[in-house]
Amino acid sequence: MIDDGIFLLTLTVLVIIQRLFFHPLRCFPGEKLAAVSLIHEAWYNTIGKLPLHAQELYKKYGDFVRTGPNQVSVNNVDALNPKHGIYERGPMYEIATLFGAAGLSTMRDRARHKIWRKIWDKGFTSAALEDYIPRVQYHVDRLMDVIQNSKEKEIRIDLRTDEFAHDVISDLGFGVEKGLQEGHGNREYFESIKLPLALVQPIGSLRMLGEFFSVFPLLKGNNPLNSAGEALFEARRSMGLSRKDIFSHLMSADYRTAPPHLVAFHGNELSSNAQVLLLAGTITISTTISMALYELSRNKDLQTRLYQELLETFPNSPYDEITVNVVKRLPYLNAVINETLRLHPPTPNGTQYIVPDDGRTIDGSWLPGGTVMRTCPFAIQRDERYFSQAEAFFPERWTTRPELIKDRNAFIPFATGPYVCVGKNLALQEIRLALANIIRVYRVSLGPSFNNKVFWDEWKDRFVLRIGPSPLVFTSRID
Repeated sequence: MIDDGIFLLTLTVLVIIQRLFFHPLRCFPGEKLAAVSLIHEAWYNTIGKLPLHAQELYKKYGDFVRTGPNQVSVNNVDALNPKHGIYERGPMYEIATLFGAAGLSTMRDRARHKIWRKIWDKGFTSAALEDYIPRVQYHVDRLMDVIQNSKEKEIRIDLRTDEFAHDVISDLGFGVEKGLQEGHGNREYFESIKLPLALVQPIGSLRMLGEFFSVFPLLKGNNPLNSAGEALFEARRSMGLSRKDIFSHLMSADYRTAPPHLVAFHGNELSSNAQVLLLAGTITISTTISMALYELSRNKDLQTRLYQELLETFPNSPYDEITVNVVKRLPYLNAVINETLRLHPPTPNGTQYIVPDDGRTIDGSWLPGGTVMRTCPFAIQRDERYFSQAEAFFPERWTTRPELIKDRNAFIPFATGPYVCVGKNLALQEIRLALANIIRVYRVSLGPSFNNKVFWDEWKDRFVLRIGPSPLVFTSRID
């Protein structure tokens, strides 16, 4: 027993010495603890503040920071250049196996991801998006009803947009009417499906603990997120393939329904992809709408400019119908959305990649092959080198003040390359319609109970961005 203890102690000391003084990444600056272990990163992932910490590290150490024994975090737009061919996803995505199987957002095998992506794309073609418009408008109308019928002086818009986005994706994705906005759904269950997200990144940082944690029911396929994905999948499967929606395209390639030569999904992979659709189609959209309204509530002049654009476009307000094909061309509305996505990206911590075996030079710095590389959209989109007045909410940079954008390649709210968000255009469709309808009818302001400290204390990166309580007041513009 003593000999075993001495052996383990000696091995630990030797590993620490190797990582600090002989590792290929020893020249990169960073916290010493981070060079030894990913416990440092796991802690910030646990409290949901890793993007904020990354921004602090860049300010202290520069563009290239060693954030793990074999990991470098890069805050430089050159890291996003497709010429480098850095596309292989990093090891943190192995966490998906603890939740059942990989989905589109966690699949590391590039060949399989490419096959899956082609199938997913069928649900987001221009024709498909056109078909979805009446259903999206229906749910936007329900959101407007919720705001109008509220008996409260203020509305928790973060909760109401959660319900809106969840109803939309349940409908368009699976043909299921959840009715959360109408009070028919189970709000507590909806909240419970977010719980596993708090565990994704901490355990992803400490992958060696993955097998230990996998014995617990919360992670071994028996958690609310898995159950929600499985329930939606089973509900959709019972409808057959005749109904065309997002998930029908995936079902047509499932081993239970497709001819052998067309099978792309095996085991419980389709259920895992249902989880991806559920979360990506809910939380990212909800957060973006809520943050846009938060920013407009703090900037009344900007809110007035947006209202004027809507009034000029729909002069018979509120009787003119707001249509997708019109609002997608409104400069200031889209500027407000872009600026929201810049300051508050839905996935603030970004993607983890592996540098190809032959290594890469990023803006003059050599990264050895096999290095795990991270880029952080939250930090890079708030960098003065790429956006003047980077910490300010200033939609005009996307319209009349283009000089405030120094490098548009640094705008990556939907990721880049082969991993760019498959549902980007549907998300923008929902966000545009929701914001245009709300601002045309209501003046929006922070509610009396809004607590800025609580709001930002509860701001957390949980693989996707979660925000704190957002009580807002909606005052009708119609006399």
